[in-house]
Amino acid sequence: MNIALTSFGLPLWAEQKIRGLSIRQKIGFGYGIAIGTVVLGTLLGLSIGNYYQSQALQKRKVATDQKRFS
Repeated sequence: MNIALTSFGLPLWAEQKIRGLSIRQKIGFGYGIAIGTVVLGTLLGLSIGNYYQSQALQKRKVATDQKRFS
């Protein structure tokens, strides 16, 4: 499937939608993208951190059990 891109790298339909917005709407749209990116990045970082923390806790439990039983 060949999608026509504009000089900004956006699909043609997206640029046409953006051109139809007022300045106020464009600024609001930009803030929405920025806030969405922050929220997504924060949630992703927290979930990755939780994963590695649970892995470390499991390894610590195994090490503690091995030390206790040897």
